[in-house]
Amino acid sequence: MKRLLVPTDFSENAENALKFAINLANHFESKIYLLSVYQVHSPTGSLKDIERFLKEENEVQLSRLVKKYKTALFHDTSLDAMTINGYTVSTIVNFAGQHDVDLIIMGTQGSSALHEIFIGSNTVGVIKRANKPILAIPSGFKYKPFKKIVLALDESDHFPKEQIAPLLALAKSYKSKILVYHIAEPNEEKGVSPSINEYLNGLDYSIHENIGISNINEGINAFVERNEADMLCMITRKRRFLEGIFNPSVTRKEAFNSPVPLLVLRELK
Repeated sequence: MKRLLVPTDFSENAENALKFAINLANHFESKIYLLSVYQVHSPTGSLKDIERFLKEENEVQLSRLVKKYKTALFHDTSLDAMTINGYTVSTIVNFAGQHDVDLIIMGTQGSSALHEIFIGSNTVGVIKRANKPILAIPSGFKYKPFKKIVLALDESDHFPKEQIAPLLALAKSYKSKILVYHIAEPNEEKGVSPSINEYLNGLDYSIHENIGISNINEGINAFVERNEADMLCMITRKRRFLEGIFNPSVTRKEAFNSPVPLLVLRELK
């Protein structure tokens, strides 16, 4: 967790994500990239003036944020701010890859419906396209050490340990307890993959199962709140039904929200 990327649109939610990221960076002595993206199509003629204005305006706001939070940084933590002209999601994804960031931290809006939080938003766009871990911070959520982390799994299939390396790094550093929450389908015969026990060896963890829940969101959130967890971690893999909460069908439109920071780990390629 040495390189953190925090995209900002200068909204209240984005600033809250930055404050969260600073606390995380201080814990790991990380470098924070604070990125603002503006978009101007075909900068010719008067559009060049618009681009220059947007760039200067973003630079002013970035400077304000750096000045505001510079004193909150520990001596081995740094904050670099930059603004780039481009499409928001692709620019964030490309920047994360080019700078080999370890984690993208973004804010979400405080609605309870997936189509209001994520669909059409930059957050879910990055979740769907980035090959980096994403930590989505609910509106107004304040940083606190991760004492309990829920890892929600929906399949018994094997997946490589490297895929949950960010989760393991957080759990080891914070000495967190991991609660593996297995969402099983009614006809599923296998339980959680035995590899989980191998991957979590040496950590404080427990395994829990819920079979045939009718609403995935409600089931996960109820478990998170009942156990007073500080973070929810989900692994998105193609052809897995948890993936559907980030790519809901037009007919299903299942709502999804998380009351705690949501760590999304992408399938390794």
